[in-house]
Amino acid sequence: MVPVLGLAACSTHGLAFVEDERVEVLAPADRDEVTLPLTVRWTAEDLPAGASFAVAVDVAPPRPGQAPDEDDQVLRTTGTEVVLDRFGATTRAGGRGSHQITVFLLDEAGERLGEGAWRVDVELAELR
Repeated sequence: MVPVLGLAACSTHGLAFVEDERVEVLAPADRDEVTLPLTVRWTAEDLPAGASFAVAVDVAPPRPGQAPDEDDQVLRTTGTEVVLDRFGATTRAGGRGSHQITVFLLDEAGERLGEGAWRVDVELAELR
């Protein structure tokens, strides 16, 4: 007798899991050791008209269709670089340790555009 396995009522039919390559973070590289101030640079192509960028530092980006909180941990720009002069709080003195930098798109209304997000993790070097 051969056992018959039932499949759950879920399917991937019609879904397209595609990596969004419209944005590429150029600097810093993932896992770089960095010092402040830090310039974050990226390139972008094939963006919808009116799109701009936001850079989240040590916080998660909002859900698609929502606007990021107005605080100093999310920077908005129409350009392709921002300068960071600080990171979010950490458990280590001076903010040293690992930090996340996430670039994501905004629509004309300032709300997150789609699911795309481009993240690098960096390590803040100890000041000497």
